[in-house]
Amino acid sequence: MPDDVLAEVKRLKKEATLLRTIGDTDGAIAILDEAIALVKAARGGSSSSDESGRLKAQLADCYGMKGGVYRRAGRMTEALDAYKTGLKFETDDSYNLTNSLTVELLIDPTRLKELTPAIEAARDKVETQIRLHRSGQWWAWADLGLLELLTRHEERAFDAYKNFGATGARASDYDSTISVLEELSGKFTGNNEAVRASLDHAVDLLKRLKP
Repeated sequence: MPDDVLAEVKRLKKEATLLRTIGDTDGAIAILDEAIALVKAARGGSSSSDESGRLKAQLADCYGMKGGVYRRAGRMTEALDAYKTGLKFETDDSYNLTNSLTVELLIDPTRLKELTPAIEAARDKVETQIRLHRSGQWWAWADLGLLELLTRHEERAFDAYKNFGATGARASDYDSTISVLEELSGKFTGNNEAVRASLDHAVDLLKRLKP
């Protein structure tokens, strides 16, 4: 990936983040679409496997950002579409994978049983990634913790969350993780109290561990 293209994509993603922060959802999406078009054009002229891999990672990240922008705006169906598209390009990461499953449940928590095989497969994938090369990424442990909770392995989830401190998680990182768990807990209230209780227990743990 030419350095000038990479620099421009980085600038566009930063601009999209600023627009998202001030609540300009459509503006942020337009900027991310511009970044995606730029990466796709560069991918068309890619001449090496290393460059192709970097371009795929950029596409996964841009689509993941789109999902996050839509999700923050409450546009869950569009968020899910963005995450699923990003998942097609995602390798050696789990952002789109975990978020696509999370949004599926936020849209319809009664689908947990139906989605359990996919959640278990995602958990196994993240666990393997951590074992091979992601043990120092707090966000990998966050994904694993959530997936363990959704498959009713509360103690294993707690073990994952206890790795936060050793992998550089900041107070704001704890807050973002807690926010996801609380949002899911609210959806499971009244239709799956066992999962809701596990999510709430994890929230309590993270609040105690938070620096």
